[in-house]
Amino acid sequence: MPSVSGEYHFKFSDGYTRYFSGVFSTRSEAEAHKNTLKSRGVKGVFVVGLEGPNRIILSN
Repeated sequence: MPSVSGEYHFKFSDGYTRYFSGVFSTRSEAEAHKNTLKSRGVKGVFVVGLEGPNRIILSN
């Protein structure tokens, strides 16, 4: 797996540990980062909105 700078993780109450890379002010910044990671060979990359440990719905 390629190295990802700024990676961090969080263990959720469901017992799963999820890994993240980056904190962004806009969705377009997050999408650009996602595309960069994909081009570097990172698999299963997607954008998620978080408020604390809770996922939030992202509008298009």
